[in-house]
Amino acid sequence: SYPERPTSSLTNRDADRVDFDEGLLPEDSWERELEEDEYKVERIAEARSNK
Repeated sequence: SYPERPTSSLTNRDADRVDFDEGLLPEDSWERELEEDEYKVERIAEARSNK
């Protein structure tokens, strides 16, 4: 037979801790801000021409 269910609840002692993954620092990011004369482009790999 199974024991009775516990009646006490767990407390979260780490609730006031800072999670650094939530707000990454901008200088640690792989993506950098684009300069004024830079533009983001993506390559179209499956472009077919009907020539």
